[in-house]
Amino acid sequence: MKIQRPTPRAIYRLFLVGMLGLFLVWRLGDLVVGRAVTLDVAVFVVWASLLLSPLFAEMSLGGFRLKQIIEDTSAELKREIASTRSELASAIAVSNTVTQHVNFAVPSGSVAADAPSLNGPGSHDAKRSAMELKILNTLIHKQMLKWPDRSQWFTFRLATADPEFVEWRVATSKLLGEGLIAETDEGQVFLTNKGFNYCAGNYHSFPKDQWWPTETMGLSAMLKLLSPK
Repeated sequence: MKIQRPTPRAIYRLFLVGMLGLFLVWRLGDLVVGRAVTLDVAVFVVWASLLLSPLFAEMSLGGFRLKQIIEDTSAELKREIASTRSELASAIAVSNTVTQHVNFAVPSGSVAADAPSLNGPGSHDAKRSAMELKILNTLIHKQMLKWPDRSQWFTFRLATADPEFVEWRVATSKLLGEGLIAETDEGQVFLTNKGFNYCAGNYHSFPKDQWWPTETMGLSAMLKLLSPK
């Protein structure tokens, strides 16, 4: 059991109780025979208040209203502030990670195969940036893992606080302009039919870089799924 050291306030209260108690003992003879004066009554009231105040949050004695100050309030407030800071730090750390939404509900993690924005303007030949290839590789890989029949489309996005978000946004804008991907109202991207055909024809040359690489599929299995029936 941890014994707390007495606070200066407690020491001061003990000192007053002791001094006033000595005064009352010194005046005890007159008090017993009924020769008490106003000072004796005032000292007794203060002495009794000091003795009883730790037992009550608020008390009224002799016409005086006394309120006890809870000394633990400051320490409790500090603990609450520290706890709040810790929770905020955890929330910020989570928001800085890549967010992945893969649900069967439309359109949080997937969209229906007949979504109206699946087709777009024609794509053009251009050298792909590493970020564009990473996006396409992630989309085609997860699409074939989850819905190879294309009954639904895999969607994902990056959090705005992610270090790659700006580069990702530039790359997705280019792919959107080419009609290889489309975007949901929540900002998640997914392959169009044109994008799927592009990935099917070029997947063998894609680099291995992708998000959530633990969900993998071998190259031979992927090519088998993508090959014409």
